[in-house]
Amino acid sequence: MPDRKQADKSEFDPLKSIVSDEYLRERLHPNHSDTHYLAFSDLKSALSSHGSSSSMDLLDYGCGGSPYRSLFPNARYQRADLAETPDLDFVIDPEDPVIEAPSESFDLILSSQVLEHVPDASSYLKDCLRLLRPGGKLLLTSHGTHHDHAVPHDYRRWTTDGIRWELEQCGFEVVQVQKLTTGLRCLAALAMIFGKEIHRYRFSSYGFPLSALHWLISRSRRGFHRWADRCLDHSRVVAADDREHRLYIGFLAQARKPASD
Repeated sequence: MPDRKQADKSEFDPLKSIVSDEYLRERLHPNHSDTHYLAFSDLKSALSSHGSSSSMDLLDYGCGGSPYRSLFPNARYQRADLAETPDLDFVIDPEDPVIEAPSESFDLILSSQVLEHVPDASSYLKDCLRLLRPGGKLLLTSHGTHHDHAVPHDYRRWTTDGIRWELEQCGFEVVQVQKLTTGLRCLAALAMIFGKEIHRYRFSSYGFPLSALHWLISRSRRGFHRWADRCLDHSRVVAADDREHRLYIGFLAQARKPASD
């Protein structure tokens, strides 16, 4: 008989998981009982500040289940992703991230937690530039510090200086870069995520108190996350030039296609 854990693992399909109801709920309506609450709530907070009820042509480029679609209720919303994703307007070839859409078609491109999964990030960003109208905006989020999560692959991480440079090299004007889930809040988020790793060393002299602490935190996850919201609220969304916040889960970059002369 096959090992049940191995069977469960083999049946997990990350491409299907990103369109599941639970995936969408965790990102759009994170609650204090969620393991990833700190990072997801901060990401939602940062993106919500850019939400708009304006009429616009919007491309969700690497959409998954489009968890943030409701932030743009009046947009003509189009979706691009790998062929396995349902209800697409454009299919992305994983080896060539350039979609068959006319140049200067969109006012806004949303790229949320996509860029780390793209083999050629420069080609992807240049295609975003091509697709935007002059003065159009790119909202880009990705990771600074995070575990590998292949959907179907995971290639890289950035610093805020690094993503600013990358965007400028591709022709964008960078309007703003922000760090998300920083400092002690970042460490709290990682401790919650990597609890199984901590528990593995519970029989060592230093591992036991760490494992016991994590067990207590996990037992009162709601309370722990409420404490983090209350005491570490200043570490949710931070300007990139704040050098005291040197550790961060992710970033949000707002960039613009230069206006025509």
